[in-house]
Amino acid sequence: MNRQAISYKDPDAFVIKYNDIYYRILKNRYASTYNCLMKSGLYDELVEQNLIVEHQEVDSTFSDFGEDVYKVLLPEQILFINYPYEWSFTQRKDCIISFLKINIIALKYGMILKDASSFNHVFVGTNCKLIDTSSFVIYNEGNSWLAYKQFCEEMLAPFLLMKYKGHEWSKLHRALFTGMPLKFVSNQLPYKSYFNFLAFWHIHLHSLFLNKKITNEKELKENKISKSKIEQGFRLLLQKIIKISDNNRGSSFWLSYYDEKIESKDYLLLKERSIKQWLSNIQPKKVIDLGANKGRFSAIASNYSEDVISVEMDEYCVNSFYQFCKQNSLKKITHVVIDIVHPSPGLGWENKEKIPMLDRLKANTVLALALIHHLRISNNIPLQLIADLLNRLTEKYLIIEFIPKSDIKIKQMLLIKEDIYEDYTEDNFKKIFSEQFNFLEETVLLPLERKLFLCQKKL
Repeated sequence: MNRQAISYKDPDAFVIKYNDIYYRILKNRYASTYNCLMKSGLYDELVEQNLIVEHQEVDSTFSDFGEDVYKVLLPEQILFINYPYEWSFTQRKDCIISFLKINIIALKYGMILKDASSFNHVFVGTNCKLIDTSSFVIYNEGNSWLAYKQFCEEMLAPFLLMKYKGHEWSKLHRALFTGMPLKFVSNQLPYKSYFNFLAFWHIHLHSLFLNKKITNEKELKENKISKSKIEQGFRLLLQKIIKISDNNRGSSFWLSYYDEKIESKDYLLLKERSIKQWLSNIQPKKVIDLGANKGRFSAIASNYSEDVISVEMDEYCVNSFYQFCKQNSLKKITHVVIDIVHPSPGLGWENKEKIPMLDRLKANTVLALALIHHLRISNNIPLQLIADLLNRLTEKYLIIEFIPKSDIKIKQMLLIKEDIYEDYTEDNFKKIFSEQFNFLEETVLLPLERKLFLCQKKL
């Protein structure tokens, strides 16, 4: 039984992992609030609108935690926990929209979220869901919105930095995951952001008043806000967020890779045909598509698998593919911005609050298409380490593409760096990978002479 570090700050509940299943343990002090959540109709409406993970109350008792246990909840098990610093611009926008909708609905039932951490939300496919059931509190008339500062620092600040400065600024949230200082964010935003309602009121102006303290009872009374005013505030924020546009759509090299930079359509058709056939035979439960680009093969994999994790380091590619999946109702694909050369580390208290990406990312089948030459030649990663990583990520199957040095793409790569990659040959690739994988099938992807391999992990 493993108590999870993610919930150590919550006085009302904690999360444990038992036999690879996550449970949320509610303490007695949260009993009346939880009963309000469940009996008022709030929980049912949030489930109906797909805004919260479902849970069941179970009879399991965990004596190790004493008698201070009110309920044991078995929540919907999330197959891949993803964090805000791994989301695209539009995913962040959808998370804020989801958060505001939850609060508007909760106020209708006399409740509100006590915090505004984007880490309380996770993407399941294209749906953003609240995972922290114990984040609700009963709202009392006149109370101010206590989570407002956290909302500005954790949700709004990184979102506006991405809007005005570029999607790459999302990476800063990994270093400042407990919230971005508003004074710092205000200084980074351009002058034109002062004409944006969200940036002006909630970042620039807010940063000027952070040090103002309430010094007497009169000021305290004056700071009380009615329920209707708070609801109006949520609705205004929602209206502004929905309308906000992306100033930095970018002209990423990878956005047009398959459209403009792959000369042979026959190569793509043969590659698609082989992957479809192999996935049809495998029928994997879960697929990871590494280096997914704009998701061409993630979309194909979603036709043969229950879940697909589309992994790509380019923020603009992820954003484009996420929007495409939303528009075309491809709901089984979860999108993340991850550079597997520099994966998200463990963060927080004892580096355990946020789980390292490599401990979260695992599937029955891994696709590594047109990838290993980038790892070996662009990033100088030895083939042995690449094999070790792919062996760690897959539970059974690996579909991997090998691109020879004679390929025009590798020749272009070697124009700007010394060729020190004598080990990068098909024979050596097979020799190293065969230590951990059995090669089951292969396809020559004419006319480019690239090869596609179906491998099975050795026990």
